[in-house]
Amino acid sequence: GSTFGRQIVLPSIAAEQYGHYIKHLQAFNAYSQVVSDSMAQQIGGVLRGDLPLFFFIKDGGCNTVSVSSMVSRMSETLPLPMNVNRHFMKTQLVQLGVQPALIDAWMGHASFGHDAFETYSGLSLHAMSGVADEVDGYLRKSLGIMPLQSFAGFVLTDKSLSPVDNDWRQSSR
Repeated sequence: GSTFGRQIVLPSIAAEQYGHYIKHLQAFNAYSQVVSDSMAQQIGGVLRGDLPLFFFIKDGGCNTVSVSSMVSRMSETLPLPMNVNRHFMKTQLVQLGVQPALIDAWMGHASFGHDAFETYSGLSLHAMSGVADEVDGYLRKSLGIMPLQSFAGFVLTDKSLSPVDNDWRQSSR
């Protein structure tokens, strides 16, 4: 299948989380090189940009995230529509006074056959930074959400690999 993307301005919390995720993949890649060459090749492909950034690990391999795979994995844990997060955030942004046209553009919504940033639209990617700042502030200040840091890596102990810092979950708080 083909893939496509949208151009958006990320909130700083998302950009920070992305950085932590890349460090996690790098550490996991180093671990995988010791225990599974095929897994290491797949994660290396993700790090090079040859494979999708997000994946599930199942049966010793990286499986692409799709709507159907998310629904099947999340339905028991969080039985809500898959787009509930988008509706929730849009509601919060409207309550914060962000213009609905900016919210729609930031979320990638456009009328059929029209790009939110086409020549005469009056919207710009620069305007999206204000939306991203509102999202960032809401997540950090109102909800208390912070980026989750990765562990530093693994060390070989006896015949197994162990996390370098067994307390890595605590360091992210």
